[in-house]
Amino acid sequence: DFSESVLLGLTNEVQAVRKKMEELVPGLDLNDAVDLKQWYLDCYGGQMTDTSSLKGCMNTNPGYAGLTHPCKEEDGKFVPDLKYRYLSEDVPTGMCFNKGLGEILGVPMPMTDKVLDWAQGHIGMEIMVDGKMCGSDIAQTRAPQATGISTLDEFLAAAKIDKAVVAEEAKTLAPSLPPPKETEEKTPFCVLICGGGNAAQVATGMFAAR
Repeated sequence: DFSESVLLGLTNEVQAVRKKMEELVPGLDLNDAVDLKQWYLDCYGGQMTDTSSLKGCMNTNPGYAGLTHPCKEEDGKFVPDLKYRYLSEDVPTGMCFNKGLGEILGVPMPMTDKVLDWAQGHIGMEIMVDGKMCGSDIAQTRAPQATGISTLDEFLAAAKIDKAVVAEEAKTLAPSLPPPKETEEKTPFCVLICGGGNAAQVATGMFAAR
């Protein structure tokens, strides 16, 4: 229940960022950025025996059978290894992008703030300070602020989103085009938002460390 509540908070905040982007850029279609439960249904449809809730999707997903959180020995007992890649990689790449864009758009993200504040201490990074993406290690993340971006116009330019072009294309009602063949080297915003499995590991780590 704890992990589900954290994940629902995170995914709802990402949806708020998505909706804000669509409001600010008329014609922009981000419908593929679904919430976490829908992500499970899209990726594991027909494999789960309980799809009534996010918790049910996760607990009955056969893809997770036998998986455990990495642990380490400490003072004669085993504890979660919170420096494992589930946090050390997924937080700087996925969560920091979400929080950074949300900050630019003025979208409140209290659950993301809580998780990021907790996580940065365990992975030995200073990313967020007083709720702002301005920590000394921000350059090591995928947050827009890592490249000096602090406004919507700067973000759109870096992401190669032309508001006029998007609006005009939306009028034609053309079918959705495949994603552009961009790479991380060409644009810093060709990012992979962590999927349900890795997002779950972040919340699981929080639960295990309580």
